[in-house]
Amino acid sequence: MSKWVILITFIFTILTHIHEPIRRQLIEDFDIDEYRIWCFVRYSSSVQKYNSFITLFHFLAPFSINIISALCIIITLAYRRSAVEHSETLRGHLKNQIQQHAHVLYSPCILILLSLPRLIISFANKCMRSAHQPWLHLIGYFLSFIPSMLLFIVFVMPSKIYRREFKAWTKQISQKLCTTR
Repeated sequence: MSKWVILITFIFTILTHIHEPIRRQLIEDFDIDEYRIWCFVRYSSSVQKYNSFITLFHFLAPFSINIISALCIIITLAYRRSAVEHSETLRGHLKNQIQQHAHVLYSPCILILLSLPRLIISFANKCMRSAHQPWLHLIGYFLSFIPSMLLFIVFVMPSKIYRREFKAWTKQISQKLCTTR
């Protein structure tokens, strides 16, 4: 089932962004002292609205799915605990589950905060005039990919179980490497 979900998500993402490579244009800029080639994307107003919607959707949908599924897991665990252990109220069990699984709630929030620069850049449709602005936009663009590179830190490090498994795995790998020498 999960393989199909991954495949469908991959195909859906490609299909929702297919308009971008179709609409790209290269424009040659002959300046007095420089020759530049600019890549522009020009959309009609309807395609621009679609692109804005898709950008927001791809930004908010994963966050919403992560938060909702984390809350469902926490609430379900609290209900099950309250059904088995009657010594504590449902509210107490819920509080305990939130404390125990807080990392599941923190990760999507951290990712959405780290992804905000990319969202802002995608909605900033300004032309660059000076020679210094392209670097600012380029640096901001590359900084916006930091969340993708921080997935390990955001998801594995806050979880005690994942961190323990990672340490055990690295210890196992280092032992294998030491014995092969």
